[in-house]
Amino acid sequence: MDPKTAVLSLMLALTPGLLAAQTLDGGYSAASARDTRAGRRTLEGAAGFTSRGDYVQSASVGFSPTPWVTLLVQGERLHVPTRHTTFPNGSSTSRGFTTLVLGGEIRVGPPSSGRVSGYAAFGMGGGAWRSNVDEYFAERNSGPVVAANVGGGVRIRVRRNLSVVADARLALAVAGESVFGSVPIRAGLAWDF
Repeated sequence: MDPKTAVLSLMLALTPGLLAAQTLDGGYSAASARDTRAGRRTLEGAAGFTSRGDYVQSASVGFSPTPWVTLLVQGERLHVPTRHTTFPNGSSTSRGFTTLVLGGEIRVGPPSSGRVSGYAAFGMGGGAWRSNVDEYFAERNSGPVVAANVGGGVRIRVRRNLSVVADARLALAVAGESVFGSVPIRAGLAWDF
């Protein structure tokens, strides 16, 4: 299944819960977008694509020492497929690769009593990359990678402990003498406990 279709299907499946939102007396929603308690823990899974059509998946676990800040430990996989283009006078092939990065992320966002809250994020990590092997490239290369990202997102409360999260980031990765930039766009679910 195409990742774009999977993300859209997930968001549409959760829409009835968002549309059924009710408010209590005083105008506060029944489930706030950001839990305003310190010490909240969260488990999150997300998937998406980049502006170039590459695939990204991530899983993270986090802790909120204050209602404004969430600290996350995150594992992320980025897959860039090999691209072959044929032109009238020749062809071009760019080799794809996969990165696996383990790192940390800091999210900062104001506490909100509404169902929707925004956040800014900054993250760094390290891991490994390996090149694709296919009919164009027979040998595998690999090595270490260091990555950093900055961006922002939105969190939409569906139930008391369940939220939909979506974000976009500018990510840079350094592998040896190569620098790779991308704009990952992810959506997923977050469970607070």
